[in-house]
Amino acid sequence: MSEDLIWSLVRRHNCFQKKVGGHIFSTEKGNLTGVNTKRYSGLANKKVVDVDIKIKGHKKRIVLSKKKPGTAQRKPAKMFWSQTYRPNDKLASRIALEVATTQYRPDLRKAACKRAKMLLKAARKN
Repeated sequence: MSEDLIWSLVRRHNCFQKKVGGHIFSTEKGNLTGVNTKRYSGLANKKVVDVDIKIKGHKKRIVLSKKKPGTAQRKPAKMFWSQTYRPNDKLASRIALEVATTQYRPDLRKAACKRAKMLLKAARKN
């Protein structure tokens, strides 16, 4: 199915939508900003980038996930490919290189870097 058709189906009705103060947010995997738009949708786009944090004990790792192309679309458990990074000062530049230079989704480079920095800052407080 095309991205436009999928977006027209899930735009107003899906289980990941949260309505807060007149704004509609989305919590699906692959949505970097949480805004319910086609550009950032993890459901409607074929190429999706997600940045998340994994905390195990006192170890903190940043996980960059990408949606696999092709047949993995029908297998949700195997749909995402992920790579783990140790948090340090060069993390944002490494994520920017991974997202932009591989021609995966260069338009999401800024949002992915911003989310990685935000997650690191929140993890340092705890």
